Amino acid sequence: MLWRTHSQEPPLDDVLRPFVQDGLVVHRKIPAPNIARADVLNATCYKHNINHKQLMAYAYCLKDYGANHQFMGFIDADEYAVLTDGTPDLPALLRDYESHGALALNWRMFGSSGHATRQNSTLLACTKCNAQQAPENTHVKVFANMAHVCRISGPHDALHAPGYFTVTTSLQRVFGPFSAPVDHSRAALNHYILRSKEEFREKRKRGSAMPKPKTWQYWRDTEAGMVERCDTGVHARQRLYGAAQQPGRHDRTRHEGQGSAVAADFIS
Repeated sequence: MLWRTHSQEPPLDDVLRPFVQDGLVVHRKIPAPNIARADVLNATCYKHNINHKQLMAYAYCLKDYGANHQFMGFIDADEYAVLTDGTPDLPALLRDYESHGALALNWRMFGSSGHATRQNSTLLACTKCNAQQAPENTHVKVFANMAHVCRISGPHDALHAPGYFTVTTSLQRVFGPFSAPVDHSRAALNHYILRSKEEFREKRKRGSAMPKPKTWQYWRDTEAGMVERCDTGVHARQRLYGAAQQPGRHDRTRHEGQGSAVAADFIS
């Protein structure tokens, strides 16, 4: 499920049409902020901040689709859930956490790997990452259990019914948007924050939902931290598509683990 929160060229409707037609993507547009907040308030009794479009989109997703799924992941379009312990797929992993409020996956940040132009496959092309215990990787994103979630309280965390909590794959309880030490023992959320220079330049032109837009100094500082080689994305893509080096039609939108809902956004 992809939610658009700003304009895009080419129009996102055109980009997503083949994926919508194939049943892989649901694309919804959020109504005017006051209408959206009233709609969510009527359904959930919670008054959202109308200026936080990302959380409003997540609220709509829960309201309209939460009953259709057991787990729902709230991740960005440049983040990929990858398995690191041999578990066959994401639904199999999530089944081990059905008694908890949500499963949190720590980031693993990836750089450009020296690419100047857009590559056919991000997972194959970008293999330089930061150190596992780097501070940035303490950020988590959650796969919320629909049986126990109350609402998504921020881009990185959720609120649950009394007695239920977010945990890591090692069952360490998570408080808020961070979890340390970083736990990649069973899965990681590969965050391809830069990709190629061409794509970073396009991202800067689109603008940012963050208070401080990402500058070229941010690019240089981030690249300097990419000190390790990480092939987890390569292995994840090979499990999806086999050994073929050219990506399939849906390579850029398909995440590891079919059968679980993913709410992705284009804010960052």
